[in-house]
Amino acid sequence: LFRAQAAKTPNNIAVVFKDRQMTYRELDDLTDRLAAYLINYYHVQPEEAIGVMIERSELMAVYPLAIMKAGGAYMPLDFNFPEERLQYMCQDAEVRLILSEEDWVHHAMPSFSGDVFTSDSLETLPKCSSPLPDPLPSHRHVILYTSGSTGKPKGVILEHHGIVNFCHWYVKEFRMTAADHALGYANFGFDAHMIDIYPTLSVGACVYIIDSEMCMDFMAMNQYMEDNDINIAFMTTQAGIMFATVIGNKSLRLLSTGGEKMIPLKKPPFDFYNVYGPTECSLFSTFYRITGDFNSSIIGRPLDNYQLYVVNTNLHLLPQGIAGELLIGGEGLSRGYLHPSDKDAARFLTFRGERCYRTGDLCRWNKQGELEYLGRIDTQVKLRGYRIELGEIESQSLKYGGIKQTVASVYNGQLLCLYYTADSDIDEGTLKEFLAQSLPDYMVPAAYIHLDELPLTPNGKVDRKKLPAP
Repeated sequence: LFRAQAAKTPNNIAVVFKDRQMTYRELDDLTDRLAAYLINYYHVQPEEAIGVMIERSELMAVYPLAIMKAGGAYMPLDFNFPEERLQYMCQDAEVRLILSEEDWVHHAMPSFSGDVFTSDSLETLPKCSSPLPDPLPSHRHVILYTSGSTGKPKGVILEHHGIVNFCHWYVKEFRMTAADHALGYANFGFDAHMIDIYPTLSVGACVYIIDSEMCMDFMAMNQYMEDNDINIAFMTTQAGIMFATVIGNKSLRLLSTGGEKMIPLKKPPFDFYNVYGPTECSLFSTFYRITGDFNSSIIGRPLDNYQLYVVNTNLHLLPQGIAGELLIGGEGLSRGYLHPSDKDAARFLTFRGERCYRTGDLCRWNKQGELEYLGRIDTQVKLRGYRIELGEIESQSLKYGGIKQTVASVYNGQLLCLYYTADSDIDEGTLKEFLAQSLPDYMVPAAYIHLDELPLTPNGKVDRKKLPAP
Protein backbone atom coordinates (compact mmCIF):
# COMPACT_ATOMS: atom_id res chain seq x y z
CA LEU A 1 0.00 0.00 0.00
CA PHE A 2 2.77 2.44 0.88
CA ARG A 3 4.78 1.79 -2.29
CA ALA A 4 1.73 2.45 -4.47
CA GLN A 5 0.89 5.62 -2.58
CA ALA A 6 4.47 6.92 -2.73
CA ALA A 7 4.33 6.60 -6.51
CA LYS A 8 1.06 8.61 -6.60
CA THR A 9 2.05 11.40 -4.20
CA PRO A 10 5.87 11.51 -4.09
CA ASN A 11 6.04 15.16 -3.02
CA ASN A 12 3.48 14.98 -0.22
CA ILE A 13 4.86 15.21 3.31
CA ALA A 14 4.63 11.73 4.85
CA VAL A 15 5.96 12.17 8.39
CA VAL A 16 6.86 15.08 10.65
CA PHE A 17 8.76 15.04 13.94
CA LYS A 18 9.65 18.37 15.54
CA ASP A 19 11.53 20.34 12.84
CA ARG A 20 12.22 17.30 10.65
CA GLN A 21 10.02 16.04 7.84
CA MET A 22 10.16 13.50 5.02
CA THR A 23 8.26 13.36 1.74
CA TYR A 24 6.81 10.13 0.41
CA ARG A 25 9.64 9.97 -2.14
CA GLU A 26 12.28 10.42 0.58
CA LEU A 27 10.66 7.88 2.89
CA ASP A 28 10.24 5.36 0.07
CA ASP A 29 13.85 5.77 -1.07
CA LEU A 30 15.33 5.55 2.44
CA THR A 31 13.31 2.47 3.38
CA ASP A 32 14.21 0.81 0.07
CA ARG A 33 17.91 1.38 0.73
CA LEU A 34 17.67 0.17 4.32
CA ALA A 35 15.65 -2.90 3.28
CA ALA A 36 18.26 -3.82 0.67
CA TYR A 37 21.02 -3.34 3.25
CA LEU A 38 19.25 -5.60 5.73
CA ILE A 39 19.03 -8.31 3.08
CA ASN A 40 22.50 -7.94 1.55
CA TYR A 41 24.59 -7.19 4.64
CA TYR A 42 22.68 -8.86 7.49
CA HIS A 43 21.10 -11.58 5.31
CA VAL A 44 17.65 -11.02 6.79
CA GLN A 45 15.37 -13.92 5.93
CA PRO A 46 11.61 -13.89 5.19
CA GLU A 47 9.61 -13.46 8.41
CA GLU A 48 12.76 -13.06 10.52
CA ALA A 49 12.18 -11.11 13.75
CA ILE A 50 14.16 -7.85 13.90
CA GLY A 51 14.22 -5.86 17.14
CA VAL A 52 13.53 -2.11 17.10
CA MET A 53 14.54 -0.05 20.16
CA ILE A 54 13.99 3.64 19.48
CA GLU A 55 12.76 6.88 21.00
CA ARG A 56 9.76 8.67 19.54
CA SER A 57 10.81 10.10 16.17
CA GLU A 58 10.32 9.70 12.42
CA LEU A 59 12.15 6.37 12.77
CA MET A 60 8.84 4.96 14.07
CA ALA A 61 7.84 4.98 10.39
CA VAL A 62 11.25 4.35 8.79
CA TYR A 63 12.38 1.20 10.58
CA PRO A 64 9.14 -0.82 10.44
CA LEU A 65 8.61 -0.03 6.75
CA ALA A 66 12.18 -1.01 5.89
CA ILE A 67 11.95 -4.27 7.82
CA MET A 68 8.67 -5.16 6.14
CA LYS A 69 10.12 -4.31 2.72
CA ALA A 70 13.00 -6.68 3.51
CA GLY A 71 10.46 -9.41 4.26
CA GLY A 72 11.06 -9.43 8.01
CA ALA A 73 8.85 -8.80 11.02
CA TYR A 74 9.70 -5.97 13.38
CA MET A 75 9.51 -6.34 17.14
CA PRO A 76 9.26 -3.22 19.34
CA LEU A 77 11.62 -3.22 22.33
CA ASP A 78 11.17 -0.65 25.11
CA PHE A 79 14.51 0.28 26.70
CA ASN A 80 12.64 1.04 29.93
CA PHE A 81 11.71 -2.64 30.29
CA PRO A 82 13.69 -4.73 32.80
CA GLU A 83 16.74 -6.43 31.31
CA GLU A 84 15.32 -9.87 32.09
CA ARG A 85 12.16 -9.15 30.10
CA LEU A 86 14.07 -7.81 27.09
CA GLN A 87 16.40 -10.81 27.13
CA TYR A 88 13.47 -13.20 27.23
CA MET A 89 11.73 -11.47 24.32
CA CYS A 90 14.85 -11.53 22.14
CA GLN A 91 15.59 -15.17 22.95
CA ASP A 92 11.96 -16.19 22.45
CA ALA A 93 11.80 -14.53 19.02
CA GLU A 94 15.38 -15.51 18.08
CA VAL A 95 16.42 -11.91 17.48
CA ARG A 96 19.98 -11.51 16.16
CA LEU A 97 19.69 -7.91 14.91
CA ILE A 98 18.34 -4.77 16.60
CA LEU A 99 17.80 -1.39 14.93
CA SER A 100 18.65 1.14 17.65
CA GLU A 101 21.65 2.97 19.07
CA GLU A 102 24.66 0.99 20.29
CA ASP A 103 24.74 2.46 23.79
CA TRP A 104 20.96 2.06 24.30
CA VAL A 105 21.09 -1.67 23.61
CA HIS A 106 24.21 -2.25 25.71
CA HIS A 107 22.71 -0.29 28.60
CA ALA A 108 19.27 -1.93 28.46
CA MET A 109 20.48 -5.43 27.58
CA PRO A 110 24.23 -5.87 28.26
CA SER A 111 24.12 -9.58 27.45
CA PHE A 112 22.83 -9.10 23.87
CA SER A 113 25.46 -10.57 21.55
CA GLY A 114 23.83 -9.88 18.18
CA ASP A 115 24.26 -7.00 15.74
CA VAL A 116 23.04 -3.44 16.24
CA PHE A 117 22.27 -1.16 13.29
CA THR A 118 22.49 2.50 14.31
CA SER A 119 20.78 5.53 12.83
CA ASP A 120 24.05 7.27 11.89
CA SER A 121 24.47 4.59 9.21
CA LEU A 122 21.31 5.74 7.41
CA GLU A 123 23.12 8.58 5.65
CA THR A 124 25.64 6.26 3.98
CA LEU A 125 23.37 3.44 2.83
CA PRO A 126 24.02 2.41 -0.79
CA LYS A 127 21.33 2.71 -3.42
CA CYS A 128 18.87 -0.13 -3.78
CA SER A 129 19.95 -1.75 -7.05
CA SER A 130 17.72 -4.83 -7.21
CA PRO A 131 13.99 -5.47 -6.70
CA LEU A 132 12.89 -6.09 -3.13
CA PRO A 133 10.77 -9.12 -2.22
CA ASP A 134 7.01 -8.79 -1.94
CA PRO A 135 5.86 -10.37 1.33
CA LEU A 136 2.92 -12.74 1.14
CA PRO A 137 -0.37 -11.77 2.85
CA SER A 138 0.23 -14.66 5.25
CA HIS A 139 3.72 -13.49 6.23
CA ARG A 140 4.14 -11.98 9.66
CA HIS A 141 4.93 -8.27 9.77
CA VAL A 142 5.14 -7.55 13.50
CA ILE A 143 5.56 -9.39 16.81
CA LEU A 144 4.05 -7.69 19.84
CA TYR A 145 4.61 -8.94 23.37
CA THR A 146 1.82 -8.89 25.95
CA SER A 147 1.50 -10.30 29.45
CA GLY A 148 1.34 -14.11 29.51
CA SER A 149 -0.58 -16.50 31.74
CA THR A 150 2.65 -18.25 32.76
CA GLY A 151 4.23 -15.06 34.08
CA LYS A 152 6.36 -14.71 30.93
CA PRO A 153 5.40 -12.28 28.15
CA LYS A 154 3.92 -13.86 25.03
CA GLY A 155 4.65 -12.79 21.46
CA VAL A 156 1.58 -12.13 19.30
CA ILE A 157 2.22 -12.69 15.58
CA LEU A 158 0.30 -10.37 13.24
CA GLU A 159 0.25 -10.97 9.48
CA HIS A 160 0.16 -8.58 6.53
CA HIS A 161 -3.40 -9.40 5.50
CA GLY A 162 -4.70 -8.20 8.86
CA ILE A 163 -3.13 -4.75 8.73
CA VAL A 164 -4.08 -4.33 5.04
CA ASN A 165 -7.71 -5.13 5.86
CA PHE A 166 -7.57 -2.65 8.74
CA CYS A 167 -6.14 0.13 6.55
CA HIS A 168 -8.84 -0.33 3.90
CA TRP A 169 -11.58 -0.19 6.54
CA TYR A 170 -10.05 2.78 8.39
CA VAL A 171 -9.65 4.90 5.26
CA LYS A 172 -13.21 4.12 4.14
CA GLU A 173 -14.99 4.55 7.49
CA PHE A 174 -13.06 7.65 8.54
CA ARG A 175 -13.10 9.17 5.03
CA MET A 176 -9.34 9.73 5.02
CA THR A 177 -7.73 11.62 2.14
CA ALA A 178 -4.27 12.89 1.30
CA ALA A 179 -5.27 16.24 2.83
CA ASP A 180 -5.56 14.81 6.35
CA HIS A 181 -3.06 15.43 9.14
CA ALA A 182 -2.94 12.55 11.65
CA LEU A 183 -1.58 12.60 15.19
CA GLY A 184 1.24 10.18 16.05
CA TYR A 185 0.34 9.73 19.72
CA ALA A 186 0.68 6.04 20.59
CA ASN A 187 3.71 4.53 22.28
CA PHE A 188 5.80 2.51 19.79
CA GLY A 189 5.62 -0.54 22.06
CA PHE A 190 1.80 -0.38 22.00
CA ASP A 191 -0.02 -1.86 18.99
CA ALA A 192 -1.85 1.44 18.46
CA HIS A 193 1.24 2.96 16.81
CA MET A 194 0.06 1.10 13.70
CA ILE A 195 -3.24 3.03 13.81
CA ASP A 196 -1.37 6.33 13.65
CA ILE A 197 1.05 5.38 10.88
CA TYR A 198 -0.19 2.80 8.38
CA PRO A 199 -3.64 4.07 7.29
CA THR A 200 -2.13 7.55 7.05
CA LEU A 201 0.72 6.43 4.79
CA SER A 202 -1.63 4.30 2.68
CA VAL A 203 -3.61 7.35 1.54
CA GLY A 204 -0.98 10.07 1.04
CA ALA A 205 -1.69 11.93 4.29
CA CYS A 206 0.83 13.13 6.87
CA VAL A 207 1.47 11.76 10.38
CA TYR A 208 2.77 14.20 13.00
CA ILE A 209 4.70 12.23 15.64
CA ILE A 210 4.86 14.04 18.97
CA ASP A 211 7.57 13.64 21.61
CA SER A 212 7.21 11.87 24.95
CA GLU A 213 6.83 15.06 26.98
CA MET A 214 3.95 16.29 24.82
CA CYS A 215 2.17 12.94 25.14
CA MET A 216 1.82 13.66 28.87
CA ASP A 217 0.86 17.34 28.51
CA PHE A 218 -2.62 17.53 27.01
CA MET A 219 -2.68 21.32 26.79
CA ALA A 220 0.63 21.42 24.89
CA MET A 221 -0.60 18.57 22.69
CA ASN A 222 -3.82 20.44 21.95
CA GLN A 223 -1.91 23.59 20.98
CA TYR A 224 0.40 21.58 18.70
CA MET A 225 -2.59 19.91 17.05
CA GLU A 226 -4.27 23.24 16.36
CA ASP A 227 -1.04 24.87 15.13
CA ASN A 228 -0.52 22.02 12.62
CA ASP A 229 -4.17 21.49 11.62
CA ILE A 230 -4.14 17.91 12.93
CA ASN A 231 -7.66 16.71 12.26
CA ILE A 232 -7.66 12.96 12.91
CA ALA A 233 -6.34 11.02 15.89
CA PHE A 234 -6.51 7.87 17.96
CA MET A 235 -6.00 8.15 21.71
CA THR A 236 -6.21 5.82 24.66
CA THR A 237 -9.51 6.01 26.50
CA GLN A 238 -8.38 8.31 29.32
CA ALA A 239 -6.80 10.80 26.90
CA GLY A 240 -9.79 10.56 24.56
CA ILE A 241 -12.16 11.38 27.42
CA MET A 242 -10.17 14.52 28.19
CA PHE A 243 -10.30 15.71 24.58
CA ALA A 244 -14.01 14.88 24.28
CA THR A 245 -15.14 16.53 27.51
CA VAL A 246 -12.63 19.10 28.80
CA ILE A 247 -10.22 20.30 26.12
CA GLY A 248 -11.82 22.50 23.48
CA ASN A 249 -9.84 21.37 20.43
CA LYS A 250 -10.55 23.39 17.28
CA SER A 251 -8.74 21.28 14.65
CA LEU A 252 -10.11 17.75 15.09
CA ARG A 253 -12.73 16.40 12.74
CA LEU A 254 -12.46 12.83 14.07
CA LEU A 255 -11.17 11.16 17.22
CA SER A 256 -11.25 7.43 17.93
CA THR A 257 -10.46 6.02 21.33
CA GLY A 258 -10.14 2.61 22.93
CA GLY A 259 -8.21 0.39 25.28
CA GLU A 260 -10.51 0.63 28.28
CA LYS A 261 -14.19 0.98 29.06
CA MET A 262 -15.62 4.36 28.07
CA ILE A 263 -17.62 6.60 30.41
CA PRO A 264 -21.08 8.07 29.66
CA LEU A 265 -20.72 11.36 27.81
CA LYS A 266 -22.30 13.64 25.25
CA LYS A 267 -21.10 13.82 21.66
CA PRO A 268 -18.24 16.33 21.27
CA PRO A 269 -18.17 18.79 18.32
CA PHE A 270 -16.11 16.35 16.22
CA ASP A 271 -16.83 12.77 15.09
CA PHE A 272 -16.08 10.51 18.05
CA TYR A 273 -15.67 6.73 17.87
CA ASN A 274 -15.46 4.21 20.68
CA VAL A 275 -13.43 1.25 19.38
CA TYR A 276 -12.46 -2.13 20.75
CA GLY A 277 -9.95 -4.79 19.79
CA PRO A 278 -7.44 -7.15 21.40
CA THR A 279 -3.83 -7.21 20.19
CA GLU A 280 -4.52 -10.72 18.85
CA CYS A 281 -6.99 -9.32 16.29
CA SER A 282 -5.04 -6.58 14.44
CA LEU A 283 -6.10 -3.38 16.19
CA PHE A 284 -9.86 -2.64 16.03
CA SER A 285 -12.41 -5.44 15.93
CA THR A 286 -15.50 -3.31 16.59
CA PHE A 287 -16.42 0.36 16.29
CA TYR A 288 -19.23 2.63 17.44
CA ARG A 289 -19.80 6.19 16.28
CA ILE A 290 -21.15 8.29 19.13
CA THR A 291 -24.05 10.37 17.80
CA GLY A 292 -25.76 11.57 21.00
CA ASP A 293 -25.76 10.82 24.70
CA PHE A 294 -23.58 7.74 24.98
CA ASN A 295 -24.20 4.51 26.87
CA SER A 296 -20.65 3.78 27.93
CA SER A 297 -20.85 0.02 27.41
CA ILE A 298 -21.49 0.07 23.63
CA ILE A 299 -18.55 -1.00 21.45
CA GLY A 300 -20.67 -1.38 18.32
CA ARG A 301 -20.41 -3.54 15.24
CA PRO A 302 -17.62 -5.56 13.59
CA LEU A 303 -15.16 -4.16 11.08
CA ASP A 304 -15.35 -5.40 7.49
CA ASN A 305 -14.42 -9.09 7.22
CA TYR A 306 -14.70 -9.73 10.98
CA GLN A 307 -17.13 -12.09 12.71
CA LEU A 308 -18.24 -11.78 16.35
CA TYR A 309 -19.93 -14.43 18.51
CA VAL A 310 -21.18 -14.27 22.11
CA VAL A 311 -21.12 -17.73 23.70
CA ASN A 312 -21.61 -19.44 27.04
CA THR A 313 -19.07 -21.65 28.82
CA ASN A 314 -20.12 -24.58 26.60
CA LEU A 315 -19.45 -22.50 23.46
CA HIS A 316 -23.14 -22.28 22.56
CA LEU A 317 -24.37 -19.06 20.94
CA LEU A 318 -26.31 -16.80 23.28
CA PRO A 319 -29.38 -14.74 22.33
CA GLN A 320 -29.70 -10.97 22.44
CA GLY A 321 -29.40 -9.50 25.91
CA ILE A 322 -27.62 -12.47 27.50
CA ALA A 323 -24.00 -11.91 28.53
CA GLY A 324 -21.24 -14.32 27.58
CA GLU A 325 -17.69 -14.52 26.28
CA LEU A 326 -16.88 -12.77 23.00
CA LEU A 327 -15.22 -14.80 20.24
CA ILE A 328 -13.63 -13.01 17.27
CA GLY A 329 -12.91 -14.46 13.86
CA GLY A 330 -12.02 -13.04 10.49
CA GLU A 331 -9.37 -11.33 8.42
CA GLY A 332 -7.59 -9.59 11.27
CA LEU A 333 -7.04 -12.67 13.41
CA SER A 334 -3.39 -13.16 14.35
CA ARG A 335 -1.41 -16.29 13.58
CA GLY A 336 -1.22 -16.93 17.31
CA TYR A 337 1.63 -16.81 19.80
CA LEU A 338 5.30 -17.66 19.60
CA HIS A 339 5.91 -20.85 21.58
CA PRO A 340 2.59 -20.71 23.45
CA SER A 341 1.78 -22.53 26.65
CA ASP A 342 -1.13 -24.97 26.42
CA LYS A 343 -3.33 -22.40 28.15
CA ASP A 344 -2.39 -19.63 25.73
CA ALA A 345 -2.75 -21.89 22.68
CA ALA A 346 -6.28 -22.73 23.81
CA ARG A 347 -7.27 -19.07 23.32
CA PHE A 348 -7.50 -19.90 19.60
CA LEU A 349 -10.12 -22.47 18.68
CA THR A 350 -12.36 -23.62 15.85
CA PHE A 351 -15.94 -22.42 16.18
CA ARG A 352 -18.53 -23.24 13.51
CA GLY A 353 -15.72 -24.26 11.18
CA GLU A 354 -13.87 -20.96 11.63
CA ARG A 355 -10.74 -20.15 13.57
CA CYS A 356 -11.58 -17.74 16.39
CA TYR A 357 -9.96 -16.02 19.35
CA ARG A 358 -11.40 -16.30 22.86
CA THR A 359 -11.19 -12.74 24.17
CA GLY A 360 -12.03 -13.39 27.81
CA ASP A 361 -14.32 -10.35 27.58
CA LEU A 362 -17.89 -10.37 28.84
CA CYS A 363 -20.25 -8.96 26.21
CA ARG A 364 -23.86 -9.06 25.02
CA TRP A 365 -25.87 -7.95 21.99
CA ASN A 366 -28.40 -5.15 22.53
CA LYS A 367 -31.72 -4.64 20.72
CA GLN A 368 -30.04 -2.51 18.05
CA GLY A 369 -27.65 -5.31 17.10
CA GLU A 370 -24.73 -3.56 18.77
CA LEU A 371 -22.24 -5.20 21.08
CA GLU A 372 -22.00 -4.07 24.69
CA TYR A 373 -18.81 -4.59 26.69
CA LEU A 374 -19.45 -5.48 30.33
CA GLY A 375 -15.95 -6.24 31.60
CA ARG A 376 -13.40 -9.00 31.80
CA ILE A 377 -14.49 -12.50 32.62
CA ASP A 378 -11.28 -12.81 34.59
CA THR A 379 -12.14 -9.76 36.71
CA GLN A 380 -14.61 -11.98 38.50
CA VAL A 381 -13.55 -12.21 42.12
CA LYS A 382 -14.81 -14.36 44.97
CA LEU A 383 -15.68 -12.55 48.19
CA ARG A 384 -17.31 -14.22 51.18
CA GLY A 385 -18.32 -17.11 48.95
CA TYR A 386 -19.95 -14.94 46.27
CA ARG A 387 -18.66 -14.49 42.72
CA ILE A 388 -18.54 -10.80 41.84
CA GLU A 389 -18.07 -9.22 38.40
CA LEU A 390 -16.15 -6.00 39.03
CA GLY A 391 -17.13 -4.61 35.62
CA GLU A 392 -20.80 -4.70 36.59
CA ILE A 393 -20.11 -2.58 39.68
CA GLU A 394 -18.18 -0.09 37.55
CA SER A 395 -20.97 0.09 34.96
CA GLN A 396 -23.64 0.77 37.57
CA SER A 397 -21.58 3.39 39.40
CA LEU A 398 -21.01 5.34 36.18
CA LYS A 399 -24.77 5.94 36.03
CA TYR A 400 -24.62 8.06 39.18
CA GLY A 401 -24.68 11.80 38.50
CA GLY A 402 -21.31 13.52 38.79
CA ILE A 403 -19.23 10.35 38.58
CA LYS A 404 -16.68 10.47 35.74
CA GLN A 405 -14.53 7.34 36.07
CA THR A 406 -14.60 4.30 38.33
CA VAL A 407 -12.50 1.26 39.19
CA ALA A 408 -13.80 -1.51 41.45
CA SER A 409 -11.24 -3.58 43.31
CA VAL A 410 -10.88 -5.93 46.26
CA TYR A 411 -8.29 -4.80 48.81
CA ASN A 412 -6.35 -7.48 50.70
CA GLY A 413 -8.84 -10.08 49.48
CA GLN A 414 -11.43 -8.81 51.95
CA LEU A 415 -12.65 -5.25 51.29
CA LEU A 416 -14.67 -4.36 48.18
CA CYS A 417 -13.66 -0.83 47.14
CA LEU A 418 -14.79 1.69 44.55
CA TYR A 419 -12.26 4.26 43.36
CA TYR A 420 -13.78 7.16 41.46
CA THR A 421 -13.20 10.58 39.94
CA ALA A 422 -16.00 13.14 39.81
CA ASP A 423 -16.75 16.61 38.48
CA SER A 424 -18.73 17.52 41.62
CA ASP A 425 -18.87 16.59 45.29
CA ILE A 426 -20.24 13.09 45.83
CA ASP A 427 -22.13 12.02 48.94
CA GLU A 428 -20.74 8.54 49.34
CA GLY A 429 -23.62 7.40 51.51
CA THR A 430 -26.09 8.38 48.80
CA LEU A 431 -23.89 6.69 46.17
CA LYS A 432 -23.91 3.51 48.23
CA GLU A 433 -27.72 3.66 48.47
CA PHE A 434 -27.91 4.19 44.70
CA LEU A 435 -25.81 1.09 44.02
CA ALA A 436 -27.86 -0.94 46.48
CA GLN A 437 -30.92 -0.33 44.28
CA SER A 438 -29.42 -2.30 41.39
CA LEU A 439 -26.80 -4.58 42.95
CA PRO A 440 -27.12 -7.35 45.53
CA ASP A 441 -25.75 -6.54 48.98
CA TYR A 442 -22.55 -8.51 48.46
CA MET A 443 -21.72 -6.45 45.34
CA VAL A 444 -22.15 -3.03 46.98
CA PRO A 445 -18.69 -1.63 47.78
CA ALA A 446 -17.89 -1.04 51.42
CA ALA A 447 -15.23 1.62 50.82
CA TYR A 448 -15.33 4.64 48.46
CA ILE A 449 -12.12 6.44 47.55
CA HIS A 450 -12.20 9.73 45.66
CA LEU A 451 -9.18 10.40 43.42
CA ASP A 452 -8.31 13.52 41.47
CA GLU A 453 -7.31 11.22 38.62
CA LEU A 454 -6.87 7.50 38.11
CA PRO A 455 -3.26 6.22 37.96
CA LEU A 456 -2.28 5.24 34.43
CA THR A 457 0.27 2.90 32.87
CA PRO A 458 2.63 4.24 30.13
CA ASN A 459 0.08 2.92 27.60
CA GLY A 460 -2.66 5.07 29.10
CA LYS A 461 -4.63 2.31 30.83
CA VAL A 462 -5.66 2.30 34.48
CA ASP A 463 -2.80 1.00 36.62
CA ARG A 464 -4.60 -1.05 39.27
CA LYS A 465 -1.32 -1.74 41.07
CA LYS A 466 -1.00 1.96 41.93
CA LEU A 467 -4.46 2.39 43.43
CA PRO A 468 -3.99 3.64 47.01
CA ALA A 469 -5.01 1.69 50.08
CA PRO A 470 -8.49 2.65 51.30
